[in-house]
Amino acid sequence: MPEWGALRDREGPRAAYRWTWRPERRVLAVARNVTSVTRLLDVLPVAAADPRVDVVFTVDRGSAFDLGLAEFLADIGATVWPWRRAVRSRAFDLAVSASVNAGLRRIRAPLVTLSHGAGYNRLVPSSTGDGFSSAGLSRHELTHRGRVIPAVLGLSHPEQLERLRRSCPAAVERAVVVGDPCFDRIRVSLPRRDAFRRRLGVRDGRRLVVVNSTWGGRGTLAAALELPRRLVAELPADEYRVALILHPNIWYWHDPFQVRAVLADALDSGLRLLPPREGWRAALIAADVVIGDHGSTSFYGAALDRPTLLASPGAAEQIDPGSPTGALLRALPALSPGEDLRAAVERVRAAHTPGRHTAITGRTLGAPGESARLLRREFYRLMRLPEPETEALVRPVPEPEAETGDRPRAFLVDALLRADPGDGPAGTVTLRRFPVSPSAGGRPGAPPGAFLLALAEAGLRHLNGSPVLLRDDPEAETPAARWLDETLADHPGCLLAGAALDTRRLLLRHADGRELSTVAYRGTGGALEPALVIAAVYAWLREGRPPTGLRHGLRVRAGGTEGSVFVTPPRG
Repeated sequence: MPEWGALRDREGPRAAYRWTWRPERRVLAVARNVTSVTRLLDVLPVAAADPRVDVVFTVDRGSAFDLGLAEFLADIGATVWPWRRAVRSRAFDLAVSASVNAGLRRIRAPLVTLSHGAGYNRLVPSSTGDGFSSAGLSRHELTHRGRVIPAVLGLSHPEQLERLRRSCPAAVERAVVVGDPCFDRIRVSLPRRDAFRRRLGVRDGRRLVVVNSTWGGRGTLAAALELPRRLVAELPADEYRVALILHPNIWYWHDPFQVRAVLADALDSGLRLLPPREGWRAALIAADVVIGDHGSTSFYGAALDRPTLLASPGAAEQIDPGSPTGALLRALPALSPGEDLRAAVERVRAAHTPGRHTAITGRTLGAPGESARLLRREFYRLMRLPEPETEALVRPVPEPEAETGDRPRAFLVDALLRADPGDGPAGTVTLRRFPVSPSAGGRPGAPPGAFLLALAEAGLRHLNGSPVLLRDDPEAETPAARWLDETLADHPGCLLAGAALDTRRLLLRHADGRELSTVAYRGTGGALEPALVIAAVYAWLREGRPPTGLRHGLRVRAGGTEGSVFVTPPRG
């Protein structure tokens, strides 16, 4: 890890003339892993924005999940002092840590410790030294030889004070309710929900299902590693988007390469994967449904009044049963093993009532909107520095930068056709598309009569098994007519092939040689996706209906997308 502070002496006799502005106080930010830094970045701005305050980081080594920490600190441009230098120095007026352990006693500055999640809830006997204290509130972590280590123990709600009184009475006088800075940032970001949804591809009436997993053997992925892949395969692509949030400890124990490799099929089928540092809060704000476990992400989702499903049956085993998180786990509806996922998502949405869990989550998220003010008050009191006259601001979270894989190149399509014998449009076809991953041949439990539609760049397995093939690139070099001839010759199982001519027109050719030309429009203006156009025409033709019946148009519906397809009579 680059420790630039060791190379740049800010206090030496020649340092004075190098400052552009001269700080009056210095804060030591104690990092332990990526998770702890994300919480520090929520709270440090209340002091770091003050030119009178200088912030230096150090790393309290010992976390099993410290992979990625050096890169994170380098990316934010932090000055990092070696731990040994930091704990020996008397240059600091305040230290802030989002974790607590007896090793912090060595810091020679008033120490503020905070939770790095939604309150204090986990039972971690290896850290607490007992089986009943919540991590962060135990005597083993908070004291050394009878002396309380932090000058201020930040609590998010007075409820935690009662549990602290049982687990470490000596620390009660150091406890201060400062609210939840993470959730305050979520709150002030709520007006940006529409922008967040657009960044995650949630358009045209789609709903966003956000899956999250904490680390270890009781998290969502430990219980159901296939859940993200199943969700993108079983939820209609025109009605849903699926995003995945993984605890940073998953990323940095298994390593990012392995995480992406394990999720590759789901990513290629449309899964949105949020990065480990930021983006998860924006995804929660954007969500319509949350599926998760005992981690803080699910707690915050429920606090946002999002319908929330519990996917990990063993989640409660690692949680203090007397904590609000323990109460929430007992109240959340659970995902049954083998349950149809679309039915489960629709079930939890239909059963949800606004404010259902507010009484529980409110017992963790105290002093709403006040965390910046309360934390700044404590920081400046300990630094013995007058507070700035400006308001302590809570900053909104940034827009999400989710990653995904290659676009889906094959779909199972379920088509419901209703013909209209009148003089207007020939009828209405309602389409539901289910992405098929490159390694899968189909989907268990696919609707009867569903057909496979493959794009030109799909794998040979899908090209050979699909009755409908589409080249949706209108700028492809091979002329459309030639591509259609070659495709039908190379893939005898193909019954209808199509090539895009521009954003509105497709040239289609049936296996019997009939050639059709289509023009499609969206009801809201613009163009219908070519895959929807060819799927609609195939749904009409496979019932033995003549293409001439579509000269007055066929209405197409897929999720929130609506449009019309017009077909010219075959040549000759």
